[in-house]
Amino acid sequence: MLAEYRGRHEHADLLHEWLTTPTWTDSRNFLRRHPDLAADPRTAAVLKQAAEDPIIAQHLGIVGLVARMPVAEAYDLVTDVGMAVDAAMTCVENGDLASLADLVLAAPRLGELAFVTPFLAAVHAVLTADPDTDHPDAQDLAVEAAKQGTDTQRGAAAARLRRLARRQPEHATAVHAIVEILTRPAPAEPRPGDGA
Repeated sequence: MLAEYRGRHEHADLLHEWLTTPTWTDSRNFLRRHPDLAADPRTAAVLKQAAEDPIIAQHLGIVGLVARMPVAEAYDLVTDVGMAVDAAMTCVENGDLASLADLVLAAPRLGELAFVTPFLAAVHAVLTADPDTDHPDAQDLAVEAAKQGTDTQRGAAAARLRRLARRQPEHATAVHAIVEILTRPAPAEPRPGDGA
């Protein structure tokens, strides 16, 4: 009983120390020194209970990421939004919603980016819905993404979605509907003098 109490207390102290590291570099180095902290199921359980706090939610995402990749790579995704976008697009291509959810928690800027934010939301809506139902929310989000994206972004996203449709044929119809929205030609701009 005493050993169990001591173990809980030590875990709580270690978790608090990690959560209060002053920089992401310090946070990464702390986790490297204490790899068992992220692997301990108590860590995720405690963080989930307080995940309404953005910093705690971010650490919860990091715990999920380091279960799948080295600590340094996980922190690269936290600190470099470009790398986080690339990783998110790979998650889309693979239909890996679990990794995508951890990534969105760990790199909350993914929820603030033109094109990327509505695109990821559209894919999430499709992959979490019943494949036999309509997906109006996903299509609305895809329309918004198409408006915000460059030709390059839309084309690259459509290519990833085609690969996703091959990997998850049960969602192919809904995924191809998003591809169709992303690859529609932009409406022609009216020329001066063209009356309406």
